[in-house]
Amino acid sequence: MEKKNNSFLIGQTIIIILLIVVIIILVIGGNKKNGNIKNKNNINNNESSVKSEKIALDDSRFKDIYDILKTYTYQKNRSDGYQSFNDQELMKIIIGDLKESDFVKTSEKEIDGWNDYTIYTLDNSIVVNYLKKYFGDNVRIDGIKVVNPGFSYRTNLNIDNNSGMSIIGFDNEKYKIKWVGTGGTSGPAPKISERKIVSATLYNNEIVVKEKAIYLEYPQSNSEPIIYNVYSDSNKTNKIDTKEYTNDNINSGVITVEDYLDKASTITTTFAYDKVNDRYYFKSSVIE
Repeated sequence: MEKKNNSFLIGQTIIIILLIVVIIILVIGGNKKNGNIKNKNNINNNESSVKSEKIALDDSRFKDIYDILKTYTYQKNRSDGYQSFNDQELMKIIIGDLKESDFVKTSEKEIDGWNDYTIYTLDNSIVVNYLKKYFGDNVRIDGIKVVNPGFSYRTNLNIDNNSGMSIIGFDNEKYKIKWVGTGGTSGPAPKISERKIVSATLYNNEIVVKEKAIYLEYPQSNSEPIIYNVYSDSNKTNKIDTKEYTNDNINSGVITVEDYLDKASTITTTFAYDKVNDRYYFKSSVIE
């Protein structure tokens, strides 16, 4: 009888152990399934959080800034916002924004040969404020590094019958400026279109603009034949074409990136969003 009871107890113990094992397996399987679902949901959530939208190639949210900066993004990478530009470039960028009312006429004069120049001042805070439109609120410019009496910035203004802005000094956060004449004319040339925007995409709070670009080696003189070499890269190591003109036909000539889209470089420019001022500003550009 005692042997029979022992056998019964052993059987019950085995059943209990088997039930415990089954429960453990079910619990582990359930947790794993829930974990997979959770991970899948996280992946889906991450994917859905990246929103992209094709926008117009001339969308005003970036195009005005692009047009001003395109001279600078064409030849070299600018991957670190305003710090990718030197101080002279930063000043040149905002030249078109300056107004006559930004300048204060002083009683100071500079005598240069036969010329008698009146000195004006321009507050650095005005310059920085214009730069913020292009580079965001953290932009800075070193006024001392912009001083160059032998150089003048060509402006759209006419002050003292001159349009050339020459920065001759910087003191107490003010530029000292004299207005000088500008000159120089260009000779005949073909119609040139070296770059073309091919896409503009809004990714969350950034606008990414892609364009195709070719690079030209310009003739050194107007002696015939007048030769333009066409390159696919900014370093001008990969020549893809040569254009020859005479003085009679050069004005009707056309050199356009449209003819070399499959060989041209790609310039990718990114504009970041400024939530405070509700506008986009330049972040970076890379040539590939």
